[in-house]
Amino acid sequence: MVAYCYCHAIAKALTYAQMLSCPRLHVMAGLVPAGGGRDKPRAAYVSNMRWAAGEAAKQGVDILLEPINTRDIPGFFVNRQDDAHQLIAEIAREVVVMHGDRDIG
Repeated sequence: MVAYCYCHAIAKALTYAQMLSCPRLHVMAGLVPAGGGRDKPRAAYVSNMRWAAGEAAKQGVDILLEPINTRDIPGFFVNRQDDAHQLIAEIAREVVVMHGDRDIG
């Protein structure tokens, strides 16, 4: 189940993207709860991103996923390139891409 505040935030971001004719939306993964494992957050992340991708696809908007190292943002959920690529494969939605993978020209 996708949390209401996540749905509301994505919907608002997509509204802004549409108003600004912005073809991409950078969706941050957030932090892993301290002392917790990664399985439950991963399942929630994949579910949320699939939902967001479905909404974004309706508007022709790509969802950008960016791994950020734990030195710059300690505890960031997606912190390695290989994990980001695995998540993109698991999310399995064409509009979800790695930040930087598409030509911005």
